[in-house]
Amino acid sequence: MSEFEDYLTLDKRKEVLVQRIIRFAQDGYQYELNKKFALASGDNNALEEADTAIKDLKIAIEIHEQELKSL
Repeated sequence: MSEFEDYLTLDKRKEVLVQRIIRFAQDGYQYELNKKFALASGDNNALEEADTAIKDLKIAIEIHEQELKSL
């Protein structure tokens, strides 16, 4: 139990989680585009950065989806 949950209704917590998942998905899409550009341009550093960000965003989405299902 979080110390902040008491301040939010169940619907508000769901809304926060859904909005965050949407933001993560938007960021993921942008990193997918960055990855395509990095591949096309041969920029290995940008490719590695995009891959890391995509991996992290997938984890963040998974955690938020689990929290949403638990509500």
